[in-house]
Amino acid sequence: MSFMDSLLSNINGIEVGIDIATSITIIVSLIALVMESRRQARRDREKGIDQNARNVAASQLAGMISSLSEVFINQVVRTGQEYESKIDVFFEDGGEDRLMDRIRGNEQFLGDRKGELSVLRDSIGDFFESLHALKYQIFPVLDSLDEGDRFIKAMKSEIQDIARQHSRLGAGYLALIGEYEAFCDSLLGTEEDVTSEQFRMAMSIVCDLDYWEWVKLFVDDEERELCQEVIRQKQYDHDVIKRVIAALFNLTRQNHLYLNTYIYALASRQVQEARMECKDVLCNLSAIYHMLICKDSDMDLGEVIERYKSDNYFALQREIR
Repeated sequence: MSFMDSLLSNINGIEVGIDIATSITIIVSLIALVMESRRQARRDREKGIDQNARNVAASQLAGMISSLSEVFINQVVRTGQEYESKIDVFFEDGGEDRLMDRIRGNEQFLGDRKGELSVLRDSIGDFFESLHALKYQIFPVLDSLDEGDRFIKAMKSEIQDIARQHSRLGAGYLALIGEYEAFCDSLLGTEEDVTSEQFRMAMSIVCDLDYWEWVKLFVDDEERELCQEVIRQKQYDHDVIKRVIAALFNLTRQNHLYLNTYIYALASRQVQEARMECKDVLCNLSAIYHMLICKDSDMDLGEVIERYKSDNYFALQREIR
């Protein structure tokens, strides 16, 4: 073989080696590209599933907010304002006397207010039941999201708060109004000694912690903490309970109209608190809605909630609606 033939043979061998190495590099690159493409496709699918879940949750939550807002505006706010507009004069200078004069001249006045309280309690109940019914739609979708646990926890807390407001109006003030009316009917207009039934009625009122905000009127300041604890421990034969019951009898005979009116005045404060609690729920749900539709928000849920409760948005503390 000549020198030229030998050189050409070596060159051809080198070219084949280079072609094989290049082919291997290309194949490896292709395999890596395919694998990364599959991984990206899987990530895209997961991202799409998460986004679809967010879209479904956002849609359901929007409907939920709309439904609850309607109950809030048309029932809770309207009925609450009707009640407060008649009762809150009690808290103005000289308002106690003006309100009691109005009551003396209109026997049906307190009966009408009692009816409004009853309607408001039912409205809070509607709000509460709507929350409970809608949670079965929204919780499963929220649970499918990475941060769903905190959304669910926030909503469950709101449901419990509304339940407490419903109880304070129903088992609290409305029940007290009924018991005190019955007590007055039994006691007033008679000079006879206290009967066992009247004593039982007084005991039932005094020893119910749901009535404490009103009952503490009959308790000396220095004994209030003791009285609460005695009631909590069901020590009904304690001397402090006897003193409070005696005060209830005496003050009822002296000025039952004031004591009755004061129940309605305290209930007005509860009406305001209940309304604010319902609005608080709507603010929180709106914040959750924001988190669902703004996945890349740089704020956490707590920050959005506080933002929405501020005067720049829903003005929780300042505006009724």
